[in-house]
Amino acid sequence: MDGVNLIDGFAETLVLEGFTSIPNRLLRSYANLGIKDRELIILLHLIYLRGVEGDGYPSSDRLQGLTSATPAEVEADLANLIEKKIVGIKKRVNQKTGDAEPYYSLEGLFYLLSEVWAIEKINEIEALKRKPGSRPDQAPAKNPENLPRIYKAFEKEFGRPFSPIEGELIGDWARDYPAELVLEALKIAVLNGTFSLRYIERILQDWQRKNVRTLEEVRRLEEEYIERKAAPKGKKGGASKKSPKEDKTEWNYGW
Repeated sequence: MDGVNLIDGFAETLVLEGFTSIPNRLLRSYANLGIKDRELIILLHLIYLRGVEGDGYPSSDRLQGLTSATPAEVEADLANLIEKKIVGIKKRVNQKTGDAEPYYSLEGLFYLLSEVWAIEKINEIEALKRKPGSRPDQAPAKNPENLPRIYKAFEKEFGRPFSPIEGELIGDWARDYPAELVLEALKIAVLNGTFSLRYIERILQDWQRKNVRTLEEVRRLEEEYIERKAAPKGKKGGASKKSPKEDKTEWNYGW
């Protein structure tokens, strides 16, 4: 009975001490991200110390005390993670003291994991489109490697994650248009303060209608628009007057 009580007491203590949540995607993908086994252990301890003990900037000695590595190995592993931009050192204000304190940021790690997620998603979409019965317009992506870069650019500018439907729409653009045009349309929307995917879609569709395929052609289109806008109206030699039908198809980019 004493042995049973001892195990029960240990189990209760184990539960009360809590658990550290580790993303399964990290465990599945760390090798493909160029993270070595020993570096993974350092990452896991950084997650634990920050989340459980509130220590966002543990010393090398403290990390070494939690591993079987030597102090030199711990410092080397941290340096490697920083060089790979998986871990960064940033500063934040201590709310109690008002002082700026350093901490290890895992933003780079989560960025890489999000790229893995984006690639997996587009591969899933492409696999579905290869199945019998898929529509002809659902052709496989020409440049699937562009999706993570495009997706992260949108998330950065919009400042929020996207719904599955929005993510699929962005994936369609990565498939149907050159990456440079998608990013240029995003830039135009941001400069105009219009954070709307439909706004960006209308720009891309307008370029497609006008057979615009490169940034150079976008620049020419922009110059033509500026010239038309600046030309005197109703004067001989000025811009020709457009019919109402033509006016409806003119998309104002805000230039």
